[in-house]
Amino acid sequence: MPVCANQLPYIWHGNPYSIAGTYSDTLINTSGGCDTAAVLNLTINPLLTSTTNAQVCTNQLPYIWNGNLYSLGGTYVDTLLSTTGGCDTVATLNLVISALIADTTNAVVCANQLPYLWHGNPYSIAGTYNDTLINTSGGCDTAAVLNLTINPLLTSTTNAQVCTNQLPYIWNGNPYSLGGTYVDTLLSTTGGCDTVATLNLVITSLLTDTTNAVVCANQLPYIWHGNPYSIAGTYTDTLINTSGGCDTAAVLNLTINPLLTSTTNAQVCTNQLPYIWNGNPYSLGGTYVDTLLSTTGGCDTVATLNLIVTSLLNDTTNAAVCANQLPYIWHGNPYSIAGTYTDTLINTSGGCDTAAVLNLTINPLLTSTTNAQVCTNQLPYIWNGNPYSLGGTYVDTLLSTTGGCDTVATLNLVVTSLLTDTTNAAVCANQLPYIWHGNPYSIAGTYTDTLINTSGGCDTAAVLNLTINPLLTSTTNAQVCTNQLPYIWNGNPYSLGGTYVDTLLSTTGGCDTVATLNLVVTSLLTDTTNAVVCANQLPYIWHGNPYSIAGTYTDTLINTSGGCDTAAVLNLTINPLLTSTTNAQVCTNQLPYIWNGNPYSLGGTYVDTLLSTTGGCDTVATLNLVITSLLTDTTNAVVCANQLPYIWHGNPYSIAGTYTDTLINTSGGCDTAAVLNLSINPLLTSTTNAQFVLTNCHIYGTAIHIL
Repeated sequence: MPVCANQLPYIWHGNPYSIAGTYSDTLINTSGGCDTAAVLNLTINPLLTSTTNAQVCTNQLPYIWNGNLYSLGGTYVDTLLSTTGGCDTVATLNLVISALIADTTNAVVCANQLPYLWHGNPYSIAGTYNDTLINTSGGCDTAAVLNLTINPLLTSTTNAQVCTNQLPYIWNGNPYSLGGTYVDTLLSTTGGCDTVATLNLVITSLLTDTTNAVVCANQLPYIWHGNPYSIAGTYTDTLINTSGGCDTAAVLNLTINPLLTSTTNAQVCTNQLPYIWNGNPYSLGGTYVDTLLSTTGGCDTVATLNLIVTSLLNDTTNAAVCANQLPYIWHGNPYSIAGTYTDTLINTSGGCDTAAVLNLTINPLLTSTTNAQVCTNQLPYIWNGNPYSLGGTYVDTLLSTTGGCDTVATLNLVVTSLLTDTTNAAVCANQLPYIWHGNPYSIAGTYTDTLINTSGGCDTAAVLNLTINPLLTSTTNAQVCTNQLPYIWNGNPYSLGGTYVDTLLSTTGGCDTVATLNLVVTSLLTDTTNAVVCANQLPYIWHGNPYSIAGTYTDTLINTSGGCDTAAVLNLTINPLLTSTTNAQVCTNQLPYIWNGNPYSLGGTYVDTLLSTTGGCDTVATLNLVITSLLTDTTNAVVCANQLPYIWHGNPYSIAGTYTDTLINTSGGCDTAAVLNLSINPLLTSTTNAQFVLTNCHIYGTAIHIL
């Protein structure tokens, strides 16, 4: 039995059939006779086919086919139903659309020749312009393209620096008396591009000279350029140049160091008076000021004496107690913080008062630490009679039952809740879902599950690290000219540029493949030049044109043989100048420092450009110069009053204080700034109180003679 594909399914004995072949069926006889063995030989005739190949111009669209409108080139399929009961027809249209005829005009003009006339229209901005020329004879229209390049005006720059007394400056026949940037346009006398001339005029009015002076107050007035100065500040003076050059602006930065200061703090009892200071006796407490003249030509010293006269005696109590025994009672007052406290005990008998001192030391509480690690199912943990169910550090204070110091007890409790089990799985996207512990997972990530321990141990924290491998990828990059269309990929034709995606099923059970076609339809060939030059090798010449700025430049090379034109691309990279850094640290007595043949005497950062002698890139050299003036040496000395004077660097010192001295380095290294911190401990004191009963004595005048 032959049937058409569009007449399926075929019904035979009540059953549908859609695949050609031989089928058998047994028909049961309900009257008691023999059954019937039925056979069906089914033949399926395919649909009829019809193909139309059409090529039209863009201006002839839309194209009419089977009553439908088409405006894009490509392959179209339509099914035509049979009107006679026969097989339907699959009709195919292969439509090719011819683009407009191309006409390109490349024009290069100067900026002063604008506007440029093309097809009767004026153009004043460089760029690409399009125009459509209508075909009046029924053929394809023409797409006209204008590539307009405008050459800028020529440029000329003059950099000039003159003094004020050399004005006016003459440029292009004009006088200029003010610094600045001036622009002038010079008309071309040959019919070429005009020239934009620029003058960068810098007027230097005065040279500069700076004097930095530091003097002591007793060395005033300071004489500068024949004038006296007695107040710190900045002063200016103008030195006239008599030889025709620029005048000089002189600046004086005057710093006046005040007199040196020295302070002596003294505390004595009444019976230690008079107190001798700088050779003078003092018997009353107070502040005294004396000026000590410098014997070396340096700054004088203003010396100050802070004299305290007191009759206080000393009494010291050293006490150590536990923190839980606070407050400590001393002279009727409570104290709860360790430290040194003072109190004055008034003497009611007319003698010196007593300065009482308490040195209070507080012993901290005793400590006890317990480290415990338990599982979650072993909680709560009992410590010092208290239950704990969370891991952490706990602190408790245990009171002393013996009267000693209390104890600070610490519990470091670690609660281990779960054992760990990790599964790392990687599957293809088409193998999802992934089954783990009976659950399906379709998204990559980390999943957790808790496995209960039925034997009394710790539970298990199970972790699944699921990685889903994406579909395999295949990319085809194709670039063809218009006359090479259609492009065949995976058996299919493509006539329009774009990105097409197709999925290729895996025949081996692995990951499927996502195939991508990147189709570029272009009428231009490409030619790329990658150039790397140094900044000092500019301009770079490409296709006869100079380029001085890094970037990407394009040019169109016309093909005169009928093939695709060529789009030329220049990728220009400009390497900056090379760099070189020198870090130098020298002492003051090693100056000047020589770098690249030049002397330097001040710390700072200096920059110099070294020209390349090999044709390569020039080098920008940097010097970071640090000047260390003096090394340091400190002596801390503590002596008793009866060990004075203290000898340091050959000089005697009898007064506590800080002293400085400069040690000259004779081996070429840095000098040393030496510092002496001198502390003088007073003599110890001992007091004996004695009471005598005089008997058998004679008095001679004011003397007592004991028998």
